[in-house]
Amino acid sequence: MRFDATITYPAPADRVAAMLADPEYVRRKVAASGATNPSQDITGDAAGDFTVSTTRTMPADLIPERYRKFVPGGVTMTFVETWSAPASDGARTGTLTLTIAGAPAKAAGTSTLRPTGQGCELSYTGDVKVRLPIVGASIESAAVRAVERAMSVEREVGLEWLGEA
Repeated sequence: MRFDATITYPAPADRVAAMLADPEYVRRKVAASGATNPSQDITGDAAGDFTVSTTRTMPADLIPERYRKFVPGGVTMTFVETWSAPASDGARTGTLTLTIAGAPAKAAGTSTLRPTGQGCELSYTGDVKVRLPIVGASIESAAVRAVERAMSVEREVGLEWLGEA
């Protein structure tokens, strides 16, 4: 199942890239998502290529109620964003992967950060795949809703962070 999410920020792309690579921002957005047991690893920096990897346990309410009995302690996810160095106009491209521990489910896609006249746009596009007969589509749909919810939280935290920086 396809997902597309775009966040607009009233700040230049280089400033948003610095935010995305900032350990405090990453900590805040993961905490705001309702996650428990978070960990993060950031390699590189916003001046060039960088990768942000987070692992977190999300509440079981992310998945349809009839499947929650299979994940009573929540859903542990690892999300990896890899970003290129900026182009001459400040734009960046990247890849993203999301894996769920113990489940035949994953998401993969691309990300872009591009300047606009009023700031920049951060976009994520990709596919969620759940390899379970019969129930896979409903879990994929729930995963896409979770991505949309996470993007809303990420935007709120990002706007707050940019306002403080």
